[in-house]
Formats: sequence, structure tokens, C-alpha cells
Amino acid sequence: MSVPYKIMNYKYKYHALRRELSNFSLLARRDFDAMLISMHQSGTHWLQYMLTMALVEKLGLEQPEYIQNGPFFGNPSSYKNNHDVPRIAGSHSIPHILVGSKMLNKFVRLPRYLILVRDMRASLVSNFEKWKDHPDYTDFSTFLLGDTKGKKFNSDFWWCMRFYNAWGRVLANIPKNTVSVRYEDLVADTYNELNKISVFLGLELNEEQLRYGIEEASKSKMQEKQDPTARTVVRDENRDPIDWFSETDKHFFIDACKDHLKYDFGYNFYDMR
Repeated sequence: MSVPYKIMNYKYKYHALRRELSNFSLLARRDFDAMLISMHQSGTHWLQYMLTMALVEKLGLEQPEYIQNGPFFGNPSSYKNNHDVPRIAGSHSIPHILVGSKMLNKFVRLPRYLILVRDMRASLVSNFEKWKDHPDYTDFSTFLLGDTKGKKFNSDFWWCMRFYNAWGRVLANIPKNTVSVRYEDLVADTYNELNKISVFLGLELNEEQLRYGIEEASKSKMQEKQDPTARTVVRDENRDPIDWFSETDKHFFIDACKDHLKYDFGYNFYDMR
């Protein structure tokens, strides 16, 4: 490995530990029945909108004007929900190390955590395409190298690594209180995955309501209901994410995963063909 890469590794380990010891947001805001924790660009809006529309059907409510402003999955710091459903907040936050502590979970009530993940290669490409008009996103290779301090990009390789490792540890240590869902599985078997999610979150949605949510959250319908003032969240790109990676990018990605990835959520990150 080159000296710059070794320095990058050191900086990643330092900043990952520093943040896991200093981010108390989920511990401070734990007055929820459950939390939907998701990676950036992992289908968060799609999942939330499917559940929102299923709940709209169940409760006989009007549909929200835009996909971004449903009434059920707010930010923990500004959450509002006056409906008779479980209190569920949405977050991209990476937890304090204590969230995955078996001892803490014996004495402190924490929400159930639904962890939505996606193949980080696809997540990175989607993030790059979403923000590539920003001056920091000069080209994909530069973006892939990322910023170990976590300040330059909305989300990058090092953020994804921290997310996988931190939430993977929580899942391993408190499996009764957590469940993971892969975006790819949600695409392949939407109804059964959504039903599993509904049961875990305590939403008590029946088949008719779930199928209504799935239908109303089709890509075409969601595109029609995007907030015109927000960045596009429904994309049509279907190319293989590997197409964005140069040979040098592939070697960096594989080497960095070998050095740092502890929980892979069932993905094979060492096949870049």
C-alpha cells in the first residue's frame, strides 16, 4: 500500500471512533416505538412512501401532496404524528457505540431499529449522480476516495463503511430489537419484504393496504409527486454501477473493504466484474 493510503486508513479509524463516541443523537432522542434507519440512496423515500400510502389507506386519510412530506416518518428532532399509529422516526444517523451495547439494552429502553441497506457501490454511484453538479463532486474517482473527516461529501465510501460496521454491530449484538432489509430484496420481493417490515414496526397492515401502498409508490407515480423544489429522488438510471469504476477505482474499493469492512450484510464486495 502507498503511504497516502496508509494515512487515509489511520484517519478513517480515528474519525470513525471519534464519531461513534460523540454522536449521542439516537440516545438522546429515543422516545419512539421504532426508527427506520437507512443508508443514503438506499430507497428510503420509496419505502417510506409505500408505508405512508398503506397507512393512508388504512386510516382513510388524504394522500400527501408530495412524496417528501408524508405524515408518519419525520426527523427525530422535529417529529410530529397525531395519528393512532406507532411513533416511527426516520434517520440516516450512525449510532453511538453504546446503542449496540448488550448491557445498556438491558436497562435502557431503546426503539426497535429497522436498518435499510443497499449495495454500497450502487449507493455511491447514485449519490454521485444526484450531487455531481456540486463543485466538490469533480469526478467519480475523486469522489470514491472520499473524505475520511466526513465533511466534504453528503455521503461517501468512508461514510458507507462506518454505517455498515456500526449498524452491523448493533444487529449482531441486539438481534431481537433490530432487523435489516436490503434494497435489492425489497425490489425483488416487494410484498413479502414490506409485510415483514410492517410486522416488525407494529403497523398492522393487511394485504389490501400493503398492495395499495406498493401500487401508489410505483416509480411513475412517485415521479409525478416529487417536490419541484427538492433534488430528484426518483432516478431512471439502470446501468450496472460497476461501469462507473475504473480499474484503479476497483482496486481501491476492494483493498479498502478488506482492510475495514466488518459487516457486509450479505454483499460480495470483492467481485468487481
